[in-house]
Amino acid sequence: ELNALDGIPAGLTATEIGYVDGVTSAIQTQLNTKASGVAAASIKSGNYTMSSGEFIIASAGSITLTLPASPSAGDNVTVKDGTGAAATTAFTVARNSSNIASSATDLTFDKNFHEVTMTYINSTIGWSV
Repeated sequence: ELNALDGIPAGLTATEIGYVDGVTSAIQTQLNTKASGVAAASIKSGNYTMSSGEFIIASAGSITLTLPASPSAGDNVTVKDGTGAAATTAFTVARNSSNIASSATDLTFDKNFHEVTMTYINSTIGWSV
């Protein structure tokens, strides 16, 4: 009854009230796990071979960003044109022997400020854009 008067719904357990009252170790663990899974952006101005989970910002044209070798289903990378000049100075995302969208060709990145996330599906599709 006291909880109802204080605006706390009846039926909450002591543990649930603890969650509402303040951050507990269980909540903090979940927050830390999510935060650690977010990739920080990495700026590249020269040729570079990516690893799964990376977020790469290209700061120069005429460079080659190479996809990871021997990818597994679910691997992903994000690539962004950071200069807004890709339409005039394109850069390449090299397929590294895997298909990109079912095609055995590299990806020419030529859209200003665009960003793509590529996820590896399987050996037939390769990297889905």
